[in-house]
Amino acid sequence: MTGPINFTVKVTDAEVPAGTATAALSITITAAPLSVVTSSLPTGVDGSNYSTTLQAAGGVSPYTWQVTTGSLPAGLTLSGNTISGSPTGAGTTFTVTVTDAETPTAQTATNS
Repeated sequence: MTGPINFTVKVTDAEVPAGTATAALSITITAAPLSVVTSSLPTGVDGSNYSTTLQAAGGVSPYTWQVTTGSLPAGLTLSGNTISGSPTGAGTTFTVTVTDAETPTAQTATNS
């Protein structure tokens, strides 16, 4: 949960009769910055099954992943945070971007 959290504190002293005091306080919680944790992908073998999971940290889940530059090698697809399939042909260069669920302004992080 992010955003302001409002609460009241009360203190009571040891005097007889006891004295008390209250105060309304607020603390704002923010999410850690969103980042891509995956730093490299395993090598694929032409025509063989391939599957790897992309990881992110921070931000507010759930995360949405997409290929934003270039394209995955032929035979591979991105579904959720998993790249899978059976690659065919030479490798390609691509960039994946993760977006978090923060409202109103989503954070994005990119790794290529």
